[in-house]
Amino acid sequence: MDKGSSGAEMAGTVISFKLKEASSWWHDINESPFWQDRIFHVLAALYGLVAAVALVHSPHLPLLLLMSVLN
Repeated sequence: MDKGSSGAEMAGTVISFKLKEASSWWHDINESPFWQDRIFHVLAALYGLVAAVALVHSPHLPLLLLMSVLN
């Protein structure tokens, strides 16, 4: 450690280096067609799952509305 640098300055340098290295993963994924395709497929599958659940529950909703009006 240099005479002029304190422990806090060194800790700040280490933290900034780690943050800089942590942000590089996004550039790797952003430039990779493989990762973009996989993320797209995962999001499409999750969207399909939400749509399937909504489709299963949609016939039940008018019955709930009818029961709430009759009570």
